[in-house]
Amino acid sequence: MNIWFHGTRIQTFYGDFSPERFEQIMGVMGKYHIATGIRDNMFRSLLRVKKANGKYEFDFSRMTPYYDIALKNHANVLNLEYLDPEYFKTPQKILIGAGGKLENFMPDDPVAASNQLFQETIRYFKEKGYYQYALLQVSDEPWSPEKQEYIRKTVQRFRTVEKELPPTISAGAIRNRSNLNGYITIWCPQFPQFNPHDYKDMPVNESLYFYQCLYKPDFPMFMIDRPGIEPRISSLVCWKYQAKGFIYWASEQWIAGHPSAPENQKKLKNRWIHEEWGVPFQSAPGDACFIYPTKDGVVASLRAQYIRDGIEDYEYLAILKQYRDIVSKKGKMDSELRKKIEALLKIPDNIVKATNVWTCSDLELAEFRNEVAENIAKLKEIITKE
Repeated sequence: MNIWFHGTRIQTFYGDFSPERFEQIMGVMGKYHIATGIRDNMFRSLLRVKKANGKYEFDFSRMTPYYDIALKNHANVLNLEYLDPEYFKTPQKILIGAGGKLENFMPDDPVAASNQLFQETIRYFKEKGYYQYALLQVSDEPWSPEKQEYIRKTVQRFRTVEKELPPTISAGAIRNRSNLNGYITIWCPQFPQFNPHDYKDMPVNESLYFYQCLYKPDFPMFMIDRPGIEPRISSLVCWKYQAKGFIYWASEQWIAGHPSAPENQKKLKNRWIHEEWGVPFQSAPGDACFIYPTKDGVVASLRAQYIRDGIEDYEYLAILKQYRDIVSKKGKMDSELRKKIEALLKIPDNIVKATNVWTCSDLELAEFRNEVAENIAKLKEIITKE
């Protein structure tokens, strides 16, 4: 589960975004299996440039505590960020000058600076052991020809810089329908965009995730006004269609729009009591709000608990599959037990039949999980007898 975390609201509500603050937040999110790393504006705010021997090099040292905290709290994905050449066409106060004072950095060649940053970010990830968790997100929601062309050009540019790229993803990219085949390696449709036939016989370097944002009637949603079973069932939908992950666009969007917008200033003056801080989208209440701010730090929503339940359902199935493979390899699986386990791993239709057809019964889900657990125990007993 990769729930994006932007950090802007944290800075606004608490006045800082220190590693200690991040530790408290990830400590809460980690308990619900939704800890994540830094990205976009956080990456930019922590990045520094230093000059050595007449050459510029990027300094990532301020980011290290944040990535380490994310992994300590069981994040399993770290976004490998990049900055587009456009970023370097305007002065950025990230250059470490005399006495540590920050100065404007504006390179003569923005493309070369962007390429250098990409190379150095990959090297930094590899040196720190982060690369095994890396995803390269190249823009998102590629639903226009212009966005698709941007992604193709960007990936091609990266390929001229690095021989091997980490798994490349664009949230909302649909296999065979986004004009990105050969450029994207992780396809990420939303539930309404998903057609199982598009993901059959994928090359070994490609995989499927799902992506969700805002309100999609008739599909599992994460809103306050939807049944709590829906955030949970999303993970079982992922398993049903062999999706390796799930992306949600944000986790802490307490105020619609940027906090600096004039209409938000009144809300921020009364940030701890304002009635609208938890409803950034009137048509999708609670969207992208899985944690909430208090004066003593963030707290998790009930929906975070339901998300965790779903992730644990997925983990139960992964353990069942792992044990099945071990027992099968040893030749110790009888036909009746195999039949039972295969039926569970496919997820019966009474639990999930399609992306828009699933059980609404907590009892059925509990019975399904118990059955998975019982068969894990049976397989473990066979393994430990050896």
